[in-house]
Amino acid sequence: MIDSPPEYGMTCHCGMRITGTNEKGLVSLLKKHFEAGEYHLAYLSIQKDSLTKSESEITVDQAILLRGK
Repeated sequence: MIDSPPEYGMTCHCGMRITGTNEKGLVSLLKKHFEAGEYHLAYLSIQKDSLTKSESEITVDQAILLRGK
């Protein structure tokens, strides 16, 4: 018998592990993390010279686009 819901997770390039109980929730959490997460924004301020999106940011952008269709 399983007592806990499944966990979905991704690790951001800033090192923060984001987990959720479903894929849509995970995408929403990642989007919030990229836009307003204090740890992520601090990481970006240190990495100013890197202007390209990370693989996880590209994946989240694609998931958001697919979810809208």
